[in-house]
Amino acid sequence: AATRRRWRTQCARCTRTCRGCSAAWSGVAEALRLAGPLARTVAELQRDNQRLQAQLERLTRQVEALGLATGLPPTTGTPSPPPAPRVPDRAPRLGTARFASHATFSLSGRSQSVDHDEPSESEMRRTSNSCIMENGHQPGCPTSQSLL
Repeated sequence: AATRRRWRTQCARCTRTCRGCSAAWSGVAEALRLAGPLARTVAELQRDNQRLQAQLERLTRQVEALGLATGLPPTTGTPSPPPAPRVPDRAPRLGTARFASHATFSLSGRSQSVDHDEPSESEMRRTSNSCIMENGHQPGCPTSQSLL
């Protein structure tokens, strides 16, 4: 009888004295059981984050180099990402290719979002040499004819 009393505790869920009500302690046991896998998942996500930051930095440098190579002025309003710690690249090639294609898509989308208030030199040359097409018409030409 003395052994039984030692294990009897006040149950937090049903507020009566019982012998280890599973409902009262199941939450604690579940949290302890999940703590290990959760810690491993967090560590894995942190490694992925560092790897992606390093990849973003490399892609940003490539975009800047491509912009300079094509004669575009560097974008002054775009903040560059903080330098990421050097992490060995252990990503599978498929994931890298998928990310790279997304980055290429973003690059093309970003180039279209440049301020359109000031036309670039290439646009000015193109518009001075030919008429602009708008909705099937050429409003800048002396004879504005419909192409329909």
